[in-house]
Amino acid sequence: MTTAFYDDAHWTHRPESFFIKGVRHQNREVPERARHLLDALDQQKIRTQVAQDFGLDPILRIHTDRYLSFLQTG
Repeated sequence: MTTAFYDDAHWTHRPESFFIKGVRHQNREVPERARHLLDALDQQKIRTQVAQDFGLDPILRIHTDRYLSFLQTG
């Protein structure tokens, strides 16, 4: 059976902007999109599961401190 990872924190996801090739664009992302995705998963009988929090350690192994600082301060 296929599983999708989901968390209620998706309802707070409302970024102001995103980047394409280094150019900042206004984001049209809205938290309500999570409802549409959950409905589609339900229709396809795909179960959802909350992802385990592994902390920052795995992220720090892949990304530079500079990049993480940028993401945290935007």
